[in-house]
Amino acid sequence: MYLRSTLSLDPSQLTNIQRRPTKGFGKLLSAMTLGLSSPKEEHETFTALSIIQSLNRGLRDVGVTNVVRLAVDDQDVYRDEEGLEDDFQEAMSALREAKDARWNSVFSKIRLVTEHRDDVLSYLFEIDVERVHAPGVHPIRMLVNGVPRQLALGSSIDGAESLQRLAPLVGDGSSPGIMDSADEHFRSFLGRLQDSLGQHVGVDELKREDSRRVIRPRKAAVDRSWDDWDDYDDGDPIFVGYYGWNTYHPGLWCWSEASHGSGYHYRDVEVVDEEGATIATIGSDGVSASEGNLFDPSSELTELPEGDIEVCAGSDYDSELIDCDALAETSSGEVVSADEVSSSDDGGGWASDVSVSDDSGSSCSSCSSCSSCGGD
Repeated sequence: MYLRSTLSLDPSQLTNIQRRPTKGFGKLLSAMTLGLSSPKEEHETFTALSIIQSLNRGLRDVGVTNVVRLAVDDQDVYRDEEGLEDDFQEAMSALREAKDARWNSVFSKIRLVTEHRDDVLSYLFEIDVERVHAPGVHPIRMLVNGVPRQLALGSSIDGAESLQRLAPLVGDGSSPGIMDSADEHFRSFLGRLQDSLGQHVGVDELKREDSRRVIRPRKAAVDRSWDDWDDYDDGDPIFVGYYGWNTYHPGLWCWSEASHGSGYHYRDVEVVDEEGATIATIGSDGVSASEGNLFDPSSELTELPEGDIEVCAGSDYDSELIDCDALAETSSGEVVSADEVSSSDDGGGWASDVSVSDDSGSSCSSCSSCSSCGGD
């Protein structure tokens, strides 16, 4: 189980950012704008980097000081493999050195990943800043993951012990537990973060979406090896395998199975695959994890629980969900909800019963403007 929030920012000062960089950041700006081909590129680069500096100030105000990764156009220029603290300046120095060594052209996107821990949660922040963006599209996206620190079971623990230690944490959902208290704490932290970003970045509009997520793994706990790990850079940051975060993998990947055993009653949760793609969403009325095998990775996904659940297309489980008639594949190969297909194949409206005839008396089931009818 983990928490997720997406925030997209539209900075109100994009056309009037003050040239007041810190001493170290000023050197970075000079290096990054050197050799650019036009004043427009120089301005866009200055703007994007100034936003990075403002975001850093906003994060620092809520205690976020550790940089995990800095990438330019999907190429890492800094990645902390030692667990360094308060290393923003080291990341900026690595960016300046990489600019001199690797490229002389303008960049398109910068990704900054930071981390933070408090008494309740550990957080990962993945921030993308686009140098240019389409009208109406926010140029800054922040994806936040929060994991209860109680799930730090250690990377050397085996599956059986993971389930044993998770059992009292998971409970059965009949009373507020770790998921509810962690969610409340997460939202409180995000509220403080929003206020801080508004002060340091200047925000006209901020879109935020929060969710609680449970991973449905492919393998049962007893079959897992925490040394065999694949990074999924396109999903949530907890799937990337950043330094020190492997201590949470057993707790995150075994939570689903533990909840199946306890009969946990889920409400307002997204169930995702091992890359973070949504398998199903569970509403406020909820479902029991013991029903079906959605939460049981020891078996194939063949039966969904009864209750307030909506299946989603696009996950690693599409083929299984098609087999159990929760999803369907259209004639064009698109995977959609089975409800969508049944509603479109219900016999149609009144027009479907009307045949169209040409002057010779032959009928055509196509529309009135098709070539076979010569429609007008």
